[in-house]
Amino acid sequence: MCRFTVPSVLLSCAIALAGVTSASSNLPVFFFHGVTSTYEAGDNFVANLTAEGRTVKALSFCDSSCSIESLLTQIPEAVKAVRETVANNSVFDDG
Repeated sequence: MCRFTVPSVLLSCAIALAGVTSASSNLPVFFFHGVTSTYEAGDNFVANLTAEGRTVKALSFCDSSCSIESLLTQIPEAVKAVRETVANNSVFDDG
C-alpha cells in the first residue's frame, strides 16, 4: 500500500514544476480551482503570472458545490471553457 501525504505530494509537484518553468515560461496558464472552490482561488496565481508577462485564465465553469460532482460531467465543461478561451483570444492564434 502506498501512502502519500499532502505536503510530500505538493513538494514533488513544486520540484517537477521548477524543472520545467524556465523551458516553458512563455506558455499560457489555465487555472483550475480545487474542490468546493471558485476561480477566485487563483487570483494570486493570476496576479503573479500576469506580472511576469504570462497569459493566465482562471476558469469558471463548475464553481463551489458543482465541483464535487462527477468528473464525467465536469471534464466536458472544462474542455468547452478552454476552447472558448482559445477561440476568443489572439494570444492562442499560433496554437
